[in-house]
Amino acid sequence: MELPNKLEIFAPKRMLLLCLFLASSLLLGCTTTDVVVFDSTSRVPVAEDKVEILLEKPDRQYSVFARIQFRPDAFIDDYQSQTNEVVRRAAELGADAVIISYDSEVVGYSGSNYGATGESKVTIGQAIVYANELDDGT
Repeated sequence: MELPNKLEIFAPKRMLLLCLFLASSLLLGCTTTDVVVFDSTSRVPVAEDKVEILLEKPDRQYSVFARIQFRPDAFIDDYQSQTNEVVRRAAELGADAVIISYDSEVVGYSGSNYGATGESKVTIGQAIVYANELDDGT
């Protein structure tokens, strides 16, 4: 009689543990916020309620000085909390306003006998400052 390999005995348990680990890490709701600042101007942080939330470019002259992208690491579709996070980061950077856009991407994983896909929501903000209306070049 041949004894089974120790790894063969524990393979189903290891697979179960791996699946539980992957599922728990997806459900924890970790997030990533990427900020790219385009200039080196130091700005004073402002209160979040002072940052205008725009869904399109403003009529006034402005300059984009940073791009803020909020991406959850799990399949979360709560755009409002993502928008709040983008506004919070724009306020820390001293923005007058933030132009918000939304996107999504399909993400997934697969194993030998299983797989899944889902849609991950992404919120992108362009932090802007308005041109000084008193500085008209004269």
